Amino acid sequence: MTMRNTIRRAVVTGASSGIGEALAWELARRGATVEIVARRKTRLEKLADAIHARGLPRPIVRVADLLNEVDLATLEGTWSENPPDVFVNNAGVGMNRPFLSSDLESMERLITLDLEVPMRLSRTVGGAMVERGWGAILNVASIAAFFPTPCHAVYSAAKTALLLFSESLDLELRPSGVTVTTLCPGLTNTEFFEAGDYLTDSLVYRMSRDDPKDVARAGIKGLLKGRVVVVPGIKLKVLLALQRLIPHRWLVAAAGKAMCTESHRGL
Repeated sequence: MTMRNTIRRAVVTGASSGIGEALAWELARRGATVEIVARRKTRLEKLADAIHARGLPRPIVRVADLLNEVDLATLEGTWSENPPDVFVNNAGVGMNRPFLSSDLESMERLITLDLEVPMRLSRTVGGAMVERGWGAILNVASIAAFFPTPCHAVYSAAKTALLLFSESLDLELRPSGVTVTTLCPGLTNTEFFEAGDYLTDSLVYRMSRDDPKDVARAGIKGLLKGRVVVVPGIKLKVLLALQRLIPHRWLVAAAGKAMCTESHRGL
């Protein structure tokens, strides 16, 4: 079972930059009217204008903070009554700190935005899609869902949980005509990494990062084909294959070099 090839309406959360912005472009190029959701109104308006200037359907701008209960409930009310063809849970936040030096508030914020909000919106939108008889959800996780990641313990845990949740939900909803696809990108050339305390000038980062356009294209293609998990790019596929061959401690050490700064190591 695959998603219909014509996407009329789509929603992308966290659409003001990075992979979310690229996903909005990819869906618009396929003819969809995209609802773009984020906190930064200026960024969203600029994106909507740019897409419309290319002769594509102008996206609907929805300024909202998904950590705000009023904003979240308002969006749920809208989408439960009129679900889109495709719903993308992309909004998220990272935290690159050793676990013991991470503050509780930041950890709770990450778990809420990266895991609890996608689960809640998947329930709202998924239920409406099941009633209609078709639809597709794309949850954006991370390659970190497959590996232990030093200085990234909470993020990896949240993305692993999101991956397993999404795979389980797909098994529940697919018989009703609704698919759930999980996109697991790796290091990507976005401000997500620029804003965090990452070694963005390191050789590992510069050689490994992917273009968000390529990630978005792979995600939407996988969704349309009804795939359960999408790992974009040959580099990540090779990495997952090597996971079975390389000693576990080597993988952890390599992840630490890529994700931890010198000031973090040993804390």
